[in-house]
Amino acid sequence: MKTIPSGSTLYQVYGLDKPKELGGVEHYIGDLITTSALNSSNWGDAHLFYRHQLMDDDLKIHPEWEPYTDKFKLFSAEEATN
Repeated sequence: MKTIPSGSTLYQVYGLDKPKELGGVEHYIGDLITTSALNSSNWGDAHLFYRHQLMDDDLKIHPEWEPYTDKFKLFSAEEATN
């Protein structure tokens, strides 16, 4: 990561406006671009957090999306180590 220069595009971000099965269209949202040199840090490893809206919130507004939404089973810490 330290070799990535400032101004580099890390990701091009796209999203669907609704499930493809319901006629959803993919839209370009934007780019994730570095604005400085990258550094490693313990603080970033231990404390950096990106908040995401829960899909459950979207499904409350659009219950018709439910049949087309992937389901994931959360696992316990014990299952993760096996």
